[in-house]
Amino acid sequence: MIPLRDANPTRRLPIVTIALIAACFAVWAYEVGLLATGADALDAFVTKWGVVPSEVSAALDHGDFASTPIATLFTSQFLHGGWLHILGNMLYLWIFGNNVEDEFGRLRFLAFYLAGGARRSAHPGRSPRSSAPTSSCTRGRGSPRSSSWASSTS
Repeated sequence: MIPLRDANPTRRLPIVTIALIAACFAVWAYEVGLLATGADALDAFVTKWGVVPSEVSAALDHGDFASTPIATLFTSQFLHGGWLHILGNMLYLWIFGNNVEDEFGRLRFLAFYLAGGARRSAHPGRSPRSSAPTSSCTRGRGSPRSSSWASSTS
């Protein structure tokens, strides 16, 4: 069952939730635009801004907390691997995020959202020595990088 709305009214406009959704769609549009220039450009973008566990591990080992590999724990949260992925995530963020933002307050909600995403990105089940980016992006069906998606949009 896919929820379309909830019955919990909010007391104020969910500005952070709206901003997060807008940012995710903006990055998604950029990803789709990169695909138009070729899959290599999109792969380079995902490799740069997706989490590469070996790079994060190396940065942590060297105490380099203000580095690009550490930043990818946050930037990877805005990468999506396909239409269903982004639409599903944004639907759930809209339905549930506005209530959490209303309860937590804007700044605490933003911190909760970013910390939760960073924690997911740094999950201990991921191999810390892997050199493959572990953003949410995949090459599966519906991905902007899949040939079936590219051929259906041309």
